[in-house]
Amino acid sequence: MGEIGSGAWRTRANARGKWLLCIYGFPTNVSALQFEWAWQHPRESEAVRQAAATFKSFSGVTNKIKLAYTMLTLPAWQSLNITINYFSTKYTIILLVAQACRSR
Repeated sequence: MGEIGSGAWRTRANARGKWLLCIYGFPTNVSALQFEWAWQHPRESEAVRQAAATFKSFSGVTNKIKLAYTMLTLPAWQSLNITINYFSTKYTIILLVAQACRSR
């Protein structure tokens, strides 16, 4: 009881997991959803496809973090004032390297 019968299955499946980061500051809900879709489907997204070709794999937390930071450097999102909050220090080294790449 209390669960929505339909909806985002990826979100629902991971609802019991721990949050690593939160990406926010998108100007509209639509732009946030577009980013989310491109992050989940990097090979299909026109905005991400070329950058995604450099990745060997998209599985695992490390690659998902790297992909998010790579996406934030692309023309579709680089001019937005996006903020990233971290909820875990487990992947601190990866996060620091990804931040350095984004600031270049």
